[in-house]
Amino acid sequence: MRGVIFKLSQDIEEVGMFDPYDVPEYFVGSIASHLEEAEVDDEVMDFMEYLEDEGVPPNFIDYQNKMTFKDKEGFQKVYFESKLKKLKESVEKLTLRDFSSSIIKAENITKLVTDQFDYYIYINSELMTLDDFIRSLDMRKESSFYITGSVAYYY
Repeated sequence: MRGVIFKLSQDIEEVGMFDPYDVPEYFVGSIASHLEEAEVDDEVMDFMEYLEDEGVPPNFIDYQNKMTFKDKEGFQKVYFESKLKKLKESVEKLTLRDFSSSIIKAENITKLVTDQFDYYIYINSELMTLDDFIRSLDMRKESSFYITGSVAYYY
């Protein structure tokens, strides 16, 4: 399994290259075994396709050497709408027997809330899942831009 970590910043001075030592200790060992550098543009394009597959229309994000999240309230709604629908369906199908004995079904539900093996964002010296990053977008601003510094794969 391969995942991707984007290093983002709103300050061109801080963006820099990704340093594997920036990643918290808990991450390497529990989620990843190792990290390696990735090609920024290729991964950003894959990321944009992933968001489209999740139901996010292309007009919510612009990429010209930086990611710009537009209409963040609408973006968050569209991004989480399908996840919430899947979560409700999964919980509805969950039986007491499944809940008390099936780790796999419980993990699938947890994954719908925040996927620990999905995209990660490293920003302001903090590593967070994509879901947590999207939840943290400042709703008071109409749009926010993030400069993509570098990208790393985790395995």
